[in-house]
Amino acid sequence: MRVLLILVFISLANITLAQDTIPDNIPALEQKIESIAEFIDNEDADYSQLAEQLNYFKQHPLQLNHSTITELEQLLFLSDFQIASLLSHIADNGKLLSILELQSVRGFDIETIRNIAPFVTVGISNESTSFTFNEMLRQGRSYVITRYSRIVEDQKGFTSPGYLGSPTKLYASYSFNYNNKVSWAIRAEKDAGEEFFKGTQKRGFDFYSANFYFRNKGFIRSLAIGDYAIGFGQGMVGWSALSFSKTSDATSIKKYTMGIRPSASVEENAFMRGLGITLGWKMLELTLFVSRHRVDANVTDTLPDGEARTVSSLQQSGLHTTGAEIADRHSIRQLIAGANISYKKKQFSAGITGMHTSLSASLQRELRLYNRSVFSAKELSNAAVDFHFLFRNIDFFGEAAISDNKGYAFINGVIVSMAPGVTLVASYRNYRENYQSLSASPFAEGNGAANEQGIYLATALKLSPLVSINAYCDQFYFPWLKYQVDGPSRGNEYMVHTDYSPTKKTGMYFRYRQINKNKNASSEAIIDQVMPTLQRNYRYHVFFQATKEIKLQNRVELINYQGPGGEKENGYLVYQDVAYRKPGSWLSFSIRYALFDTKSFYSRLYAYEADMPGVFSIPSYFYKGSRAFMLLHFFLPRKTELWIRVSQTFYSNRNVISEGTLNEIDGNTKTEFKAQLRIQF
Repeated sequence: MRVLLILVFISLANITLAQDTIPDNIPALEQKIESIAEFIDNEDADYSQLAEQLNYFKQHPLQLNHSTITELEQLLFLSDFQIASLLSHIADNGKLLSILELQSVRGFDIETIRNIAPFVTVGISNESTSFTFNEMLRQGRSYVITRYSRIVEDQKGFTSPGYLGSPTKLYASYSFNYNNKVSWAIRAEKDAGEEFFKGTQKRGFDFYSANFYFRNKGFIRSLAIGDYAIGFGQGMVGWSALSFSKTSDATSIKKYTMGIRPSASVEENAFMRGLGITLGWKMLELTLFVSRHRVDANVTDTLPDGEARTVSSLQQSGLHTTGAEIADRHSIRQLIAGANISYKKKQFSAGITGMHTSLSASLQRELRLYNRSVFSAKELSNAAVDFHFLFRNIDFFGEAAISDNKGYAFINGVIVSMAPGVTLVASYRNYRENYQSLSASPFAEGNGAANEQGIYLATALKLSPLVSINAYCDQFYFPWLKYQVDGPSRGNEYMVHTDYSPTKKTGMYFRYRQINKNKNASSEAIIDQVMPTLQRNYRYHVFFQATKEIKLQNRVELINYQGPGGEKENGYLVYQDVAYRKPGSWLSFSIRYALFDTKSFYSRLYAYEADMPGVFSIPSYFYKGSRAFMLLHFFLPRKTELWIRVSQTFYSNRNVISEGTLNEIDGNTKTEFKAQLRIQF
């Protein structure tokens, strides 16, 4: 506790010294992605697709005076009300002359403007309605990226029979983009433990991905060939990428249809491979898509020709490092075909989505009481209807879906802008136990869109130019059993997030989050007794610009956890960040030193870490020890950039890390080295 108090005092002292400097928010996208990691409990998830569009807008800012509804939705930070207000303001008053003019647009505040500022401009659009092939090649930008990473310490799986390949992880890509109209990319990845140009991987990398993307030419709104992602409605049927759920931005629960987008990740199972096209005429759009590729599955029976007859599960890890994982690799074919037709105006939109999935082998899951209604067959069809209606300051939205076994699910919500600085949200979801979908990603407490009912209430209050509050309450109920929950259960979650910016270069927030859920008690009974668990998180975060070149951040987070057996655990995480960036300099860097102490994995804490473009690091902190990282960014001649990152976790109460697994390290430190080179031409 002495360390916590010292760092709080340091933070307060730094705030005092920074009274005459300018503010710099923590990037809102980072906070949202950090919330996803906490929510899905997966620090290794691929977040590339979420950030890809914003990364592009950062290099090619969106022209606000010439932007469409769809483009504004892709910024992720604007509500339907703000989008409609912006378009009406431009129509009534003419084009924006400065980004500062956004302050006069109804529904826009300083925080919103800061969030979108790195990605937009009010200059004259340089997009032409037509272009030649030579113009595209001359003005387009190409990027070549190579990345290397590995754990420095010896891991059990690499020093004794276990993993087939080396401990290095490799990534390479080439991409081209012209004015956000035409793009193509080729990507390849080898995970740690996978073979490379030998054994089962004589062709080199374990995974290859390629795509071509074209948009806004005549009646073709978008065309994707190769690997791509889809997203329609509120995610009840087709959504093949990670999406935001409950975050510190409490009122942003509505999903925005992304349609067809080129795949930006190397996620090896959750993607589409084939052809997708969106055709448009005025306010009407028709999207057709088809995907066919092999996916990983656990084979339980085969046909005489060696093809899979039945499988017990579809694998999602994308790892092919052991003999068992190699046996599952690309063992069945998956065919997906579907369509979406939508009508979209500034204040109203509606869409219908249909999708059919076919597997080359029958999926026969191991029968358990809790998964009695989960999809187990070869064919699955889904259909959904979604809508959005903006009436003055009230935004209604929702989606209803059905699967071919007559299971259904729906979500409805309303967002009300009560007054400048006051927003209220209410949403009700009802996902029936027998609703089936292999690619649903709606707003939910559990996974997928089944066996869940819930009411979500939230508010965002701007109390003054310096203070804002976001809060939500989510009450959820699971009518049927769940994994490790042997009975119907219910729970709730509360969050209060308060931002305070005392000066133009200083900001801080305090967050309280409480989660009540039910889990099986530790028992040897065939059916365990379901008992409540309780988790409370208290976080204080401060960030400030010490000088024009140096940015500092501090965080203190406490956790109280009570398990289903009544056992109690307490823990904390505290860290200091220093980031240096001088415009025109050949070097920038970020460093962190963190201390943590939690009793077990159950009381773990998550924290976003600075990393290379396209890479997200959100490790979980548990047990007792310290963690540090350094990220160096070198600006080299000829538009070449080099990143080097070293991170190390030290455990003061462990002599073995990941004991009993192939990743076991005989020691109390775990060090990771990364390097990335990017060339632009």
